[in-house]
Amino acid sequence: TEVAQLTEGMQLEGVVTNVTNFGAFVDVGVHQDGLVHISELANEFVSDPHKVVKPGQIVQVRVLTVDAERNRVNLSMRPEGSQPPVKAQRPPRRDQQEQREERKPQAKRPQAARQNDQAKKPQRPKQDKPQDNKIGGFGALLLQAGIKGSK
Repeated sequence: TEVAQLTEGMQLEGVVTNVTNFGAFVDVGVHQDGLVHISELANEFVSDPHKVVKPGQIVQVRVLTVDAERNRVNLSMRPEGSQPPVKAQRPPRRDQQEQREERKPQAKRPQAARQNDQAKKPQRPKQDKPQDNKIGGFGALLLQAGIKGSK
């Protein structure tokens, strides 16, 4: 049988060939295994496909879509006409103000930590003119060798 011979809605029996984190691959007798996505494994929420099906298990599946060009078949193990799995109800969010009130108050930061970085740097006296007697590292080497500069 070829993938193109499958039609949407067909009920088939197949063998699970591989189970992954996103679903299960089922051999339904065509050259390409079909994928049962994790959301199509059962009516209830499935956290781990390995808990629902095992390789070698015989399962009843329904053809959802057939893509003959790409040789892909999407299958479902959910009964026909069943509603998609209902999302788990989360507890209502607590008000953010409520959460803040439950937290411990933060310790006061030292005043110096809030000032900008300029306050942390030591202040040097400003001079109008550069000093003439300053000698750089290379200049000191030349002076030691007895070589005088152009000044």
